[in-house]
Amino acid sequence: MNARQRIRYLVRARDVAMTVTGLTMVLTPLALWASPNLTAFYAALLTCGGAYCAYLLLSQFGLHDPETSRQGSPVPAPDRSAAEPARIEPQRPAGGAAVRARPYAGSG
Repeated sequence: MNARQRIRYLVRARDVAMTVTGLTMVLTPLALWASPNLTAFYAALLTCGGAYCAYLLLSQFGLHDPETSRQGSPVPAPDRSAAEPARIEPQRPAGGAAVRARPYAGSG
């Protein structure tokens, strides 16, 4: 088994472990609701906490598959027009005079 096959095996093992921990976290609310006593409740809660920590560690520190990563592909530049606010000038009529607001006359 060469290094590339070993990495692919470890990546797939990590993916399976993340799937199992994710399903554990999804089923935890049902296990908490159906727990018959306090000991089972705390066991289910501890299992969910362990699954959450394992999922977090696997997602942060796991290996990444070199064949599916985008190494070497150019990263597009961010769109600067959305990041910088534009200055908005007040609209004036064609003659250049300012528009006066009319007082509210009420209904009727």
